[in-house]
Order: sequence, then structure tokens, then C-alpha cells
Amino acid sequence: MKTVAGKMRVDGDYKGVFSGKGFSGSLQLTISGTSVRGVFAGSYKDSKYKMDINSPFKGTYNPENATIKASISGKMTVIDYHDSRYRSDNGFFCDLKGTYSKGSLSGTWFGQNEFDYNFYGGEWSAQYIDRK
Repeated sequence: MKTVAGKMRVDGDYKGVFSGKGFSGSLQLTISGTSVRGVFAGSYKDSKYKMDINSPFKGTYNPENATIKASISGKMTVIDYHDSRYRSDNGFFCDLKGTYSKGSLSGTWFGQNEFDYNFYGGEWSAQYIDRK
């Protein structure tokens, strides 16, 4: 990572994890200039349902303060443990915010789904992947 004219350049690939309110999973993201893109994939489990998410996302990186913002808009598959015939695809919407520091990114996520309309959120972190 380098600083150019007082701006932190952090171009590259990052891989990490997220968790919170019963959800856990992985995320991968790529920063190129001021553009961020990636995939948010994981699941939620309780005594009745399993919810799976695999959603791409896009966002921006601000080199002035080394922060990212991204919006996730994808599908979530819901399976009922008590009635295996029940399967539903629903929307999942989430905001991802974070900060770069010393080769890694970390931040928070907060979102809602169209199945139970509950709000979910938590923390995430990702490490730089050296492709050399």
C-alpha cells in the first residue's frame, strides 16, 4: 500500500469474515482506485430456519480518509427445518462500511431481508491477499 499526494492507495484483493445477530460468513472484495466490488456470502441459522446469502456488491473507496462504503442488494434463500418442502427466495439489502489500516479492512454491516423484515448487522474484517 502506498500514499500518493497524501492519499492512501490500497488497490488489491481482500478476503475476510463477517458475523452478527446469528449471521456468519465470508466476504471477498477488490479495491481499484476509488471502486470497490465483492461478494458477501454466508448463512443464518436458528431453531426454525436456515437463511443463505450469496450477494455481489459494489461501492466506493475514499483515499482521503481510507474508508469504504458499499451496498449489497441480492437474494437470500430460506429453508424451513420443520417443513423441508418450504423454500423461499427473498431480497436481502445491506450497507457495508469500513476503514483501511495496516494491510487490512474492518467495519460494520447493517441490513434487512424481505422474508421476516428483521434488521441484522454486525462486524466484518478482511486481510489483503498478496497475489505475487
